[in-house]
Amino acid sequence: MDSKYTIFYFPIQGKAEALRLLLAYAKVNWENKFVSDWQNEKFNTQGLLYRQVPLLIETTASGKENRLVQSCAITHYLATKLNLETDDVFKNATLSCYFEGINEINDKINKYVYSGRAQNEEFSVTLKKIRDDQIITNFISYNEEILAKSGCDGYYMDNKITYVDLCAFNLVDKYLHFPGLEDYFTKEKTPYTMKVYENVANLPEIKAYLASEKRPDYRKFN
Repeated sequence: MDSKYTIFYFPIQGKAEALRLLLAYAKVNWENKFVSDWQNEKFNTQGLLYRQVPLLIETTASGKENRLVQSCAITHYLATKLNLETDDVFKNATLSCYFEGINEINDKINKYVYSGRAQNEEFSVTLKKIRDDQIITNFISYNEEILAKSGCDGYYMDNKITYVDLCAFNLVDKYLHFPGLEDYFTKEKTPYTMKVYENVANLPEIKAYLASEKRPDYRKFN
């Protein structure tokens, strides 16, 4: 029996969604465990080192339980465990660079959203701050340049799916449904990124996950 995985997180997509995509693509045994009483669970759940979720709970074939927090650490762990990297150490380090670049876009936008909510800011004001931030625009452009020069047809490396492709899909899909940011990724503006998106979206495993009850409603944004 292979390991069984549980993703402990709020009943939204958020920082856990990329992890769910990795597990779904790998066709492993996994499930969601949603937060139900955060004030209690925050301090009484084993393995929450920083009192934050997501938390990955892996039950191995021998019955050993591994618990891991911090979404980037979990992503790298699953990428290795599920064979979603390459066999080359330097290529894997390069994939990690791409992954960090993708996260830079997402984290920057999220900071505006969280800050705006904390300050009861009008959404139109938050949206303007996001759209005026040149760093976000630049990183989207840099990402497009990387893909254009990769020589791969809609993949970040070696013309095959890696965890970075799945994380890029998650980024694009998120903002295709984000009011006011739907035009950040289009076939006209970001054709190479959209090719990655389409390659992942057409995978049978991903299609099945997107249509399943395991996926939280995207309208519960964060």
